[in-house]
Amino acid sequence: MLIVLPFLIIRKNLFAKTTEVNMKSLVLIATTLSFVFSQNLLSDDREKSKLFDVQEQLSSIVVGILTENNFNSYKENISPEAYIIVDNNYQNIFEVLDNPPQNFTKGKETIVGYIHIWLTDDNKAYMIMQTTTIDEKISWHSIFFKLSENDKWQILNWHKS
Repeated sequence: MLIVLPFLIIRKNLFAKTTEVNMKSLVLIATTLSFVFSQNLLSDDREKSKLFDVQEQLSSIVVGILTENNFNSYKENISPEAYIIVDNNYQNIFEVLDNPPQNFTKGKETIVGYIHIWLTDDNKAYMIMQTTTIDEKISWHSIFFKLSENDKWQILNWHKS
């Protein structure tokens, strides 16, 4: 609106014979455009807020699985057909989480570093995350999520390297 209004004032001075109807039309157009541009900015903010909320949800699921000894509270966040790849072995994720190998998790000693999430339009998400253990061993996790029918994010597959 701030950009359009000075243009209208200059236009009115340049064309002194402009009728009042034309000026009202220009003001109406300028007002409409300002609302359109402000709506685009608001929708961008909503998208950023949604992405931040999803990132918080997904990272809390993964960090909880990595740092807590009891995985039962996260079973609803894991799809029944989910799998995990650890040390080049394709395994059922529930079996791995019930009895995790020593190199998979170090309990509360895990520190999360880098996290990046991509969201798709069809309610799926892909996360890349770096973790570091107390003994400074760095691991990378790539995790694919889907939004279930009951609006809970579920892990479909997980690859740890």
